Amino acid sequence: MPIFMDRHTTPPGVTLTQALQMHDLDLAAQKQFHCNCLTFWMDPERRFVSCLIDVPNKEAVIAMHHAAHGDLPEVITDVHPDLVMAFLGRIGDLPEDTAKGPPQAESSYRCIMFTDLMDSTAITVRLGDQGVRELFHHHDDIIRNALAAHRGREVKQTGDGFMASFSMVSDAVTCAQKIQAAFAEFNETVPAIRMQVRIGLAAGEPVEENKDLFGSAVQLAARICAMAEPGQILAHDAIREQCGNHAANFARASSQILKGFEERVLVSEIRWG
Repeated sequence: MPIFMDRHTTPPGVTLTQALQMHDLDLAAQKQFHCNCLTFWMDPERRFVSCLIDVPNKEAVIAMHHAAHGDLPEVITDVHPDLVMAFLGRIGDLPEDTAKGPPQAESSYRCIMFTDLMDSTAITVRLGDQGVRELFHHHDDIIRNALAAHRGREVKQTGDGFMASFSMVSDAVTCAQKIQAAFAEFNETVPAIRMQVRIGLAAGEPVEENKDLFGSAVQLAARICAMAEPGQILAHDAIREQCGNHAANFARASSQILKGFEERVLVSEIRWG
């Protein structure tokens, strides 16, 4: 059966305990509608709940929620389980851990990072196939080591770079800074072969109207990455707003016109040197 993710906007003050009770009601009703409720995420700050359901069709999602508790989703999107794992880290309920006390809300809000190696075609021509394979090995190691150190999830390789997901915006910012610092160190060590990457960051919720998983956040991060200069980190200004102590590392935002976005977008540079 297809797998769908839906999005509910909760009333103010809804607690994780109440969300868990509603999830239990869904579990009790699921067989009647040939559904399999896999898990859910809750973001109390943004008042979103996202449910992941193995179900015949969207109509069955609505019918099950209606029978279980009456709270109907605003949006339902079909998703691929591999992408859910890549972005969110699980496709089932978190295991119970009585030692840690009551369960905590896990948000589905994610920061999306794109990296892009500049002038890769020219590098390939200069170094040849064997040389560029060795260089790309160093490139991949630098980025993957930074992702592992800062709780980033590799979603996929994009040819000359990576797309990654972070549950904490501050982790994404620190990771981007460490990536640029690592490439600068590599270039000092091997000055004859310089690698420069550009990085773009954006964030959002997974389920949007008529969009793929994290559709607009992915598109925005990719557009911002494409406008960055070699060695530069650019981020949607919403990243700065959520960064707390890291906000001092952001330059003043500028208003940009980005393809595919009707309104102008505020973009900030993140200092790393």
